[in-house]
Amino acid sequence: MQGQTVIVETLAQYLALMVMEKTFGAAAMRRFIKFELDNYLSSRGGELIEELPLLLT
Repeated sequence: MQGQTVIVETLAQYLALMVMEKTFGAAAMRRFIKFELDNYLSSRGGELIEELPLLLT
């Protein structure tokens, strides 16, 4: 089923961010989040199939 892993992946990413914050500090975590967001948004521009809204997954 499409979108079935969204909860598991979200919780795993959250846990990884909390470990990163505890290990390297909040500033490093924010830099990482900004880097990931920038990569995500720049790659979305070249997609041929539009991403479904969360509600539909």
